[in-house]
Amino acid sequence: MRKNLGALFLTAAVAHAGAAAADTIVYYAETGSGGARQDVDVTLVSPSTRNISIAYDSSLWASINSATLTMLLGDDGGDGPNESADVAAIEGVDPMVNPEQVVGAATKDYWAIDVSDKLLPPNHLTPLMFTLQAVSGDFDYRNAVLTVDFTPVPEPATTALLGSGLLVAGLALRRRAS
Repeated sequence: MRKNLGALFLTAAVAHAGAAAADTIVYYAETGSGGARQDVDVTLVSPSTRNISIAYDSSLWASINSATLTMLLGDDGGDGPNESADVAAIEGVDPMVNPEQVVGAATKDYWAIDVSDKLLPPNHLTPLMFTLQAVSGDFDYRNAVLTVDFTPVPEPATTALLGSGLLVAGLALRRRAS
């Protein structure tokens, strides 16, 4: 009996470990062939805005551990030190982040906004929509990055392994009872 229960717990632990492993995927707003990152140079001059969307595939995850939106911006080398940007809206709601000064022509990451609550549950193909705004001066928008850390949908083999372990345990208990 103890041997059978030990086998059951071992099977369940292996199945759970396989299903609980976290994974990370990165999506870009601006992509080239095959979905690879392809930065652009779009100059935004205050008070202009740019509506941006990032398509994502939620069928890959069972649950989201975290999701972060990052902007890739660079100074266009113009107007001086008072060039700043703001994320004005994500899915129509102000994310309440502070405007950031865009410094240096090299592409840099700006913000790390938690958007876990903005992503739709599995099997929705709706893109994440947001608005980037030039608060003062001008700068270059290069790309936007959505990084999702998630628990993957369990594989059928994992579920089958757990089911077979429970079946063996049930049969062993039934056999023992008779």
